[in-house]
Amino acid sequence: MKKPVIVPRYKGLRNIASFIQNPIPYLMEFGEVYGKTYVFYLAGLIKSSMTTDPEVALHVLRKNHRKYKKSTIQTESLAKFVGKGLLTSEGAYWLKQRRLIQPGFHRDKLNQVAELMMDEVQVYFEKLEKQKKISLNKAMNELAFKIVGRTLFSVDTDANNLFELSDVVSELQEYIIKKERKVYLRWWFHLSGMERKKRKRARDATKILDEYIQNRKKTQAEKGDLLDMLLSTRYEDGSGMTDTQLIEESLILFVAGHETSANAMTWAFYEIAKYPEIIDRIKQEALQCEGSLLERLKQLQYTEQVIKEVMRMYPPVYIVDRVSKEDDQIGDWEIKKNTLVLLFIYGMHNDPKIWNKPELFDPERFNETNINQIPKGAYLPFGSGPRMCIGNAFAMMEMKIILSEWAKRFEYKVLTKNVGLKPQISIRTDKEVFVEIT
Repeated sequence: MKKPVIVPRYKGLRNIASFIQNPIPYLMEFGEVYGKTYVFYLAGLIKSSMTTDPEVALHVLRKNHRKYKKSTIQTESLAKFVGKGLLTSEGAYWLKQRRLIQPGFHRDKLNQVAELMMDEVQVYFEKLEKQKKISLNKAMNELAFKIVGRTLFSVDTDANNLFELSDVVSELQEYIIKKERKVYLRWWFHLSGMERKKRKRARDATKILDEYIQNRKKTQAEKGDLLDMLLSTRYEDGSGMTDTQLIEESLILFVAGHETSANAMTWAFYEIAKYPEIIDRIKQEALQCEGSLLERLKQLQYTEQVIKEVMRMYPPVYIVDRVSKEDDQIGDWEIKKNTLVLLFIYGMHNDPKIWNKPELFDPERFNETNINQIPKGAYLPFGSGPRMCIGNAFAMMEMKIILSEWAKRFEYKVLTKNVGLKPQISIRTDKEVFVEIT
């Protein structure tokens, strides 16, 4: 690998307002001009190494991961609001928590929550059948919220406090993204009292979660949900997680399980509406499946291809950061200690040098033959290495159920045209997507 080109600082300052609003077009343009890996100044201020090179991604995330850590954006800025859960913790503490929680996300354990997912999807779709026009964004957000509420807490997902939790999570995400992109205004967020206000909102979220946890402890009822798993796990010394740890890990599961799946499904229905043959094939596959729910889900191979293609075009997390803990080297590139390395997953997933006509939605990229032709490290919807998303199997199961049940029940037409990207923690649509359903 060659030494990266350094992009002049002024180019990071040019059109800074537009860059902050949506950095993706600028990063795609930089990639075309300066290559797969280059050094630039984020918002004209923070020296960063940006890459869409699969070799670099695998090196940083997997092969040499011990030399890298998450940036302070997650371990400090995000942790202020959601605590030190799996997403925001580092080092020995993260490893201890990962080893503790990982068995609870094994496929055999997740089988217990599959029926809970299906129940929520069917009940929600029955309500949609009475409507003619819906917002996909709102519908998928509400459904994903109901699923994570049911599978995490086994509670009535119409409860007002859970709706409040959803609102708080969305509000905090918007604020964190705004603060990190507008680094030059951090002083104002503190001086204006905005930071204090948002931290209070975060405390509101923890109170709601603590209430559910304490009620479960009092009743000692086993529900077969993810909270049961968190309560029953034990460290090597036989002790369980503290109440604070339970709250932090529950909040991370809620945030991760709600936002990314909702956005992925919104994009899925928006894209496949352009291809009636894809919808019909999903429907026929779902109707032909036999056996138990788990057996049927395993048979949804084409549906899985569709989901994988959605996550190629619109990856759940479009950019990943790491900071080098010590000097490192990849080919001719000497990476100094404390270098911020940004892995531009969206750029990698939409690189024409890797994918043939990446702008086209084509689930056949992931059939049994073609999937083996994808370069290693070029497809990372859930990350890679030890910090690969712990909920990837949960998310795939959820999205398979939603997509297949929708195809069996509904025909629909997208009413909203020219939908673009709105990058937050994951990639949202830049406008509300309305559909007409029958």
